[in-house]
Formats: sequence, C-alpha cells, structure tokens
Amino acid sequence: MSGTFAELWAALAIFFVSHSLPSIRGIRSKFVTLLGERGFLLVYSVISLAVTTWLIIAALRAPLVELWPMTVAGMWITAICMIFAAMLFAWGWVTPNPLSIRIRARHFKANAPGLLAVTRHPFPWSFALWGFGHLASNGEAGTAILFGLLAVFSVLGTKILDVRRRRELGADAWAEMTAQTSSIPFAGIISGRIAAPWRAMVSLPTLVALIAYGLFLTIHQAVIGVSPLPPF
Repeated sequence: MSGTFAELWAALAIFFVSHSLPSIRGIRSKFVTLLGERGFLLVYSVISLAVTTWLIIAALRAPLVELWPMTVAGMWITAICMIFAAMLFAWGWVTPNPLSIRIRARHFKANAPGLLAVTRHPFPWSFALWGFGHLASNGEAGTAILFGLLAVFSVLGTKILDVRRRRELGADAWAEMTAQTSSIPFAGIISGRIAAPWRAMVSLPTLVALIAYGLFLTIHQAVIGVSPLPPF
C-alpha cells in the first residue's frame, strides 16, 4: 500500500484518454493509414494492456480506506458475474461484428447474428460485468473507484458505439442490422424478441472462456493477493 490516490486518478485519466482518442474517427483513420488495421489493433492492444495493468496496480497500491466489508454473498456475485464476463469476452473475439468494437466485421449476417443475439456489445459488457461484479466484493476505496468507474465507462461506451455506428451505417441499415440483436445482454432473448443462439453459445469459444476463467481463479490469489473463491 505504498501508492497514493493521486497515482490512481492519474492512471484512470490515462486509461480514459487512451481508450477514447482511438475511437474518434479522424484519429483512428490516421493511425490505421499509418499502421494498417492489424497493426493498429496490435499497438492499441499492447498500450491498452499496459495502461490497464498500471491502473490495477495503482488501485491495489492506494491507501486502505474501507467503504463496505467483503461478504460471502458479494464474493458469489463477483464469481457469477465473471463467468459471464469471460464468455462475453471470448464471444467478442470470434463473432463478426460491424456494430460495436470491430475485431472482425466480415461475414456478419443480420438475420443470423450468432452470439450478437445475446448482445451486440460483448467487449464493453464484459468489462462492465467485471467492474460491477467486483464492486460487490471490493469495498476498499481504491478498488471501488477502479471498478465503479470502469463499469460506468463501459456502459456509456455501449451508448456511444450505438450512436457512432448508426451514423456510419445509416438509419435504415442500422435498423436492419440490429433487429436480431440487443444492447443489454440477454434482453432480447428474455423478452422473446430474439431466439437464443444455443448452438453458438454451447461451443468451443465458450469452453475456452470457462477454462480461462478457471485458470484465473487458481492464480488470482498469487497475482492479486486475495482468493476469489467463495466458501461453499
């Protein structure tokens, strides 16, 4: 606990700037022209990982100020949220998606969007669930600031992405391409508006996500210093 809240706020500021600037069309297009699409994604991913790592370290180093205690119920909420966060993150990598953060956009089918039927914003909602889920079991001021702001930033990101993609695609194309998707995870499926993509959900990416989740559970205490496993 040798850090300060000033370091945490500085890390948060760098995080938000580094994740906001590349989404601006003029800036992104210049980087893509210079580096190419894959080169841009690689550089952006490295910078994002470095800044996020610093942000987590700064939160863990912040002075200890308890806002609410850790409880068994809170630990279970975190564990369950992280299962869905891991799956959404994996789904975002393998699903063609021109409607949100674009890892792959080709071969998207509006009438059969696959895992986008769950949500058209798998990456932002993955981080939102990570943030909101960890708030339930992390009541220290430093980590609460980290997870709370990241969760809110991620949810706001879904709204910003919807506005940006609708403008880029046009209102008619946007309406057609999003008819079988929803922004909030599982909202369209629960309402009965969209059929659940069971075949896509029960798949190799989901298995990989669950295995990765199990791995993180085993190394969490060694890396972060706290066991994430709730008592049975």
